[in-house]
Amino acid sequence: MIVICHSMELFDEIQNVKWFGAVSVGILVHSGGADETLLTAAAMVDKEAEENLRNPVVPVQGPACNASNKLVGWHTFNSLPYEGKSAVYIDDRATVLPRKLEWAGFVLNSRLLWKEAEDKPEWVKDLDLVDENIENPLALLKDPSMVEPLGSCGRQVLLWWLRVEARADSKFPPGWIIDPPLEITVPSKRTPWPDAPPELPSNEKDIS
Repeated sequence: MIVICHSMELFDEIQNVKWFGAVSVGILVHSGGADETLLTAAAMVDKEAEENLRNPVVPVQGPACNASNKLVGWHTFNSLPYEGKSAVYIDDRATVLPRKLEWAGFVLNSRLLWKEAEDKPEWVKDLDLVDENIENPLALLKDPSMVEPLGSCGRQVLLWWLRVEARADSKFPPGWIIDPPLEITVPSKRTPWPDAPPELPSNEKDIS
């Protein structure tokens, strides 16, 4: 299960998106064993880890900008040191990391999905020509440089990513009992709302 935590500032930034925006996502890596912390994992994979141990760096995915606040690329992290050590469950003794750009780090105007959207930019691909198993959000665009970086041009982390998984042998209850039972039980094909709204009483009086 992927857990996404966001800051309240994210919603303010979303209002600034015209078509396709991106925010920086902080990756909360973790190891499964209590005696195997992120810092010790960093020391194992980095021969120059003394400085990193004093100032640990959180992996970040997101837009990278130049001094003029223009998008020039993407912040990613080197996953090669963790190759072969990726965990499946939360108590596996390995670091858990995302394998691709997270969709949660992108914001798009819903009109991009409309077939005949007015003023739809030409740098957006026709969705009928895009593979339905698309994994990278940038694959929706003909020109990725048109992405609008948010959060001070990617300098602010507005989302936090964490993956938690239960083990395959975890024991879950076979069912749930609601006690006391609900007062109203609605059949699955019906709703408690009437088909037509009730008529409001009129305040007008007949004048004779």
